[in-house]
Amino acid sequence: MPIIAVRNTQTLDQLIGKTYTNLSAAQLKAVRAATLAANPHLNEATPLQPGVVVVVPTLQGDTPSVRASDSITGDVAKTLRTALGSYREELAQRIDGRRDAVTETTKTLKSARFRKAVDGVSSAAELIEAVTGASKSEQSELAEAREFVRKDLDAVDKDLETLFGRLS
Repeated sequence: MPIIAVRNTQTLDQLIGKTYTNLSAAQLKAVRAATLAANPHLNEATPLQPGVVVVVPTLQGDTPSVRASDSITGDVAKTLRTALGSYREELAQRIDGRRDAVTETTKTLKSARFRKAVDGVSSAAELIEAVTGASKSEQSELAEAREFVRKDLDAVDKDLETLFGRLS
């Protein structure tokens, strides 16, 4: 039973024709009816939009041949793994960007130029100390977040690989 993610706007009959080869008119009608029954979010009159996931049931008896490249283990698996990799990279960039900003703040607070500029300001030393301490805590939290994201997304990637292995 192929599970297909629609990539381009198309009709249900076009999707079925791309999924199965050499369908007779009776087979097409049967697959169309079974597909509509298996996918309550679809109707025959509305074109399928990109991103819609469609389950195309197989027929009993004379089963038409399925094009393997259109199955979930093909394009959908690749798309999900690519999206997961992009998400992992985006999170890493955000964490690294925040870490760099915290590092820069800490350097500024420790610089002689900044200390000279705030010299004589009441409670500046306490405020600098508090911000420096908070920056150290945030650096530690960011390092933990980076590792947590790496481990969790690696686990999700392995789970997807296992799932798609079972579906193929």
